[in-house]
Amino acid sequence: MKVNEKVIVYESFLGRNYSDSPKYIYQYSQKHYPGQFKHVWIAAKGSNVKKRFS
Repeated sequence: MKVNEKVIVYESFLGRNYSDSPKYIYQYSQKHYPGQFKHVWIAAKGSNVKKRFS
């Protein structure tokens, strides 16, 4: 599969949380590079991961 350099995939604690380094990398990217990337979060069922896509 070819890598898409405009997509960033995040996972924190096996998809159970929106936290830790992935959270802050996402927030930094949104602030400094708005609209330049598609953000995809991996989430486990019943998790507190916020669904966010740009």
